[in-house]
Amino acid sequence: MLESGSEVTLRPATLDDARLLFEWRNRPEIVMLSRSRRSVDWNEHVLWLQRVLSDPDHHLLFLVEIAFEPAGHLRFDRVDDESCEVSIYLLSGWTGRGFGVHSLAAGCREVFHLWGIGHIDAVVRRDNPRSRSAFIKAGFRETGASDTDVVRLRRWRPV
Repeated sequence: MLESGSEVTLRPATLDDARLLFEWRNRPEIVMLSRSRRSVDWNEHVLWLQRVLSDPDHHLLFLVEIAFEPAGHLRFDRVDDESCEVSIYLLSGWTGRGFGVHSLAAGCREVFHLWGIGHIDAVVRRDNPRSRSAFIKAGFRETGASDTDVVRLRRWRPV
């Protein structure tokens, strides 16, 4: 388990978390802020989760727990030898209190250590300023390669 704050813990997700992750993924507020803006069905979700969990060299999925209560998820998808993309969501009751920033920072430290990559990228919808702010507070900077719908951010490996 990774400690990222006095109350925040990241733990590797397992297949036992499938139902919980599925229910979270299809919450209207999560769907609205996702890039695809669509729900997923159970079979699609299980296949995705099995694929992600079976390849730790290309995917890392953590459950964010706050005061021992499941509160969200943090995922890293390796793009190539030098980079990966990060995605995070917290349930609405846990947002706005710095837990996402702590989770992102701890997860990034772990990924830099495990994979030895040079940078981590994030894509945030423009209509999600809270997420954009959390990424910036966690050490990400805008890359300048944004478009009308999204902002692209990057965190470089510490020297």
